[in-house]
Amino acid sequence: MRRIAAVLALLALLPAAAGSAAPGARVWLAARNPATVRGAAFVAHERVAVTLSVGDVTLKKTVVATAAGAFVARWRSSVPGGCVAVGITARGSAGTRVVYRLSPPECAPLGP
Repeated sequence: MRRIAAVLALLALLPAAAGSAAPGARVWLAARNPATVRGAAFVAHERVAVTLSVGDVTLKKTVVATAAGAFVARWRSSVPGGCVAVGITARGSAGTRVVYRLSPPECAPLGP
């Protein structure tokens, strides 16, 4: 019975440890042409699955963070500019997860 309680206690700690794998991790859209996402403060050498959604364009790529925890995900294509929402999700193999959302700016209405 003690063994089961010990295992359950360890399992209860796992999600907290996974979520805190890289405190302060962040991502941002560095360029639209070519589409480039940068990340920082990830776990060293962590594999990171990056999804970039801009308007109706969605791009996916897996990269590996440097020893310093940084990465660059660059695609050959570009993403639209202007009045579109931007969404970035980065999920690392060590449990790091970052979500970035930018709502579209208020845009002038189209002509009459």
